[in-house]
Amino acid sequence: MRAGVELSFLKEDEQDLLSEILSEDNYKIDLNKAIRLRKETNLTAKKIQEILLSQKPIKKLTNKISISRRAISKYFPPEIKSKEIEETIEKALELYFSQNNADKEN
Repeated sequence: MRAGVELSFLKEDEQDLLSEILSEDNYKIDLNKAIRLRKETNLTAKKIQEILLSQKPIKKLTNKISISRRAISKYFPPEIKSKEIEETIEKALELYFSQNNADKEN
């Protein structure tokens, strides 16, 4: 519903153009796309289609990943330092992925 409110601020000719494009193809307009359409100063058919076809950006991996103490305690004694755990996990992942890639090639 809020997307509709945003679109109501478009000029009448822009609304008509948008309506025409929407009737031709099966686009979905979420609030973010409606806001982008509203903020665009000179809407053309090409610009409308670019906005409608745009995808949400993929979230980047965060720098930190947490693993529960319970899961870690299965493999590491309590006195081991976090840095050693991190290094061991990194080596294990390298080994895992190198073996997986080798398996895929065979």
